[in-house]
Amino acid sequence: MSIADIANKRNCSAKFLEHIFRDLKSANIVVSKRGKTGGYTLARPTQDITCKDIVLAVEQNVEIVYCVSGYCPQVDQCMTSNLWKRTQEQLYRSLEKITIKSLVESYREGFTNEINYQI
Repeated sequence: MSIADIANKRNCSAKFLEHIFRDLKSANIVVSKRGKTGGYTLARPTQDITCKDIVLAVEQNVEIVYCVSGYCPQVDQCMTSNLWKRTQEQLYRSLEKITIKSLVESYREGFTNEINYQI
């Protein structure tokens, strides 16, 4: 699918998507094909791509608070630093468990559950 098609369907800037897809391509999440029928496709099976892969490809790092990366000069005196580190680790573990495949399945189930079968 081309960036222009995605931008039109999602009502967002193609320029914005170009940056995202460049990062996704660098992380081996998508591959690009040039030409008239070109565009982007997934580089790996959907069960092998996690939300953590995508988030880290696009954001490089997701910190719930800045001090979890070790840049805080008061980390030794902070009563909550361990809480934030554990929470950060849990976030990454949760994102690792969610695959593109499971997202698609959940999305489809949501539509199936909403159908009203009454006649």
